[in-house]
Amino acid sequence: VPSKSIRSSAGIPFAFQVPPDALPSRGPPIYERVHGNVRWILTVSAPMRGLNYYAVFAIEMGGPSHGK
Repeated sequence: VPSKSIRSSAGIPFAFQVPPDALPSRGPPIYERVHGNVRWILTVSAPMRGLNYYAVFAIEMGGPSHGK
């Protein structure tokens, strides 16, 4: 999204399609090297005047039984 066309304080539009065979989230939403952990994150960055915008959002993904 071009930074001039959006106000990040009002929200950041995005869309993506989750693959049908995507694994559900498992483990804490922070980085921890444990076998079997699965984390889904959305990383947003944009060049800005002064400091660049950078944010990471944890996304909770359910499995097929959770209506994914």
